[in-house]
Amino acid sequence: MHLLFKTITVTGIAVLELWAAIPAGFVFGLPPIIIAIVTIIGGILSSLLVVTIGGHVKNYIQNRRAAKYQQLSTSEQIEMQQRESKKKHRQHSKIYQVWDKYGIIGLGLLAPVLTGALIGSTIAVSLGVPKQRIILWVSLGVIMWTVLLVTLAALGIDFIFR
Repeated sequence: MHLLFKTITVTGIAVLELWAAIPAGFVFGLPPIIIAIVTIIGGILSSLLVVTIGGHVKNYIQNRRAAKYQQLSTSEQIEMQQRESKKKHRQHSKIYQVWDKYGIIGLGLLAPVLTGALIGSTIAVSLGVPKQRIILWVSLGVIMWTVLLVTLAALGIDFIFR
């Protein structure tokens, strides 16, 4: 029962952040292979949750905006379009430069370690990336970084205690 509690806790932490889950697993005294497995499960689970729920939330927000837009007068619609155009240009110029350069592959492979799988998946959903591609590339990123970080941590801990 004690082992089950520790693994569920590390998985839950991994849903939010890989960086915190791996050290927590070592603090709990879990074997590196168990830490890697439950961290990968947690990271992939967070991506699946965002992709599943995020698409519905995005559609809801878009439908709500469209309904509000239809209620505006013509002059208000033109004014709103101008404001949205300026705001989009300012907000997205940098992110789209990065997106154009690296795409979903770069985001999926880097997000688990830079922003977390949760936020990386949210960004991908907001940019309209197909669900399967988000899950594929974020999962590969989670697996890659988890294996690397758990291996380095295990070797580092082993080296320190020799």
